[in-house]
Amino acid sequence: EKEIAVLDLIRNLASKDEALGCVKIKILRSEAEKLGIDERSLERVIRGLRRSGDIIELRPGCYAPVE
Repeated sequence: EKEIAVLDLIRNLASKDEALGCVKIKILRSEAEKLGIDERSLERVIRGLRRSGDIIELRPGCYAPVE
């Protein structure tokens, strides 16, 4: 459930910032917190999404969905 919420956040936020095409971890943390996802859970979810190939780290600390 948290994975889906975080993936949706990354998709939505990355599409809004077309210059970067990715979401900075700082912004992601703040948005995830609004959904009740703490920093530790967020880090765990990000690791899982990267491992499964759902997201990539385009730049250090900047994540984008894999289309």
